[in-house]
Amino acid sequence: METPKKNNYFLRIIFIIFIIYTGLYISSLNTTYDRNEVILTEENMRLFEEDIKNNKPLDLKKYQTIKEDDYGNLFSNTGYIIGNTLDTFMLKGINKGIKVFKKLFTNN
Repeated sequence: METPKKNNYFLRIIFIIFIIYTGLYISSLNTTYDRNEVILTEENMRLFEEDIKNNKPLDLKKYQTIKEDDYGNLFSNTGYIIGNTLDTFMLKGINKGIKVFKKLFTNN
């Protein structure tokens, strides 16, 4: 007679947790998506030094150039619009459902 295979669920669960951990660890290493990089160019540095020499009031916003990259495309913008639309419909539906339950369980 053949012996049935034993399913070791503990090892399967440990393996799944390891795969999830590895995926999350690798995704945390990706640091190429920096939104607000502040770039101080040579021109801005010269302006800053001149303002210091002339005792002018300093405002950091005057010297910083903020680089904002737009990573949006047709698919991401469409997904954003669909997500917001679904969110509003879901919130309205949940609020109406709560009102119905409130009417069922109260004497008002």
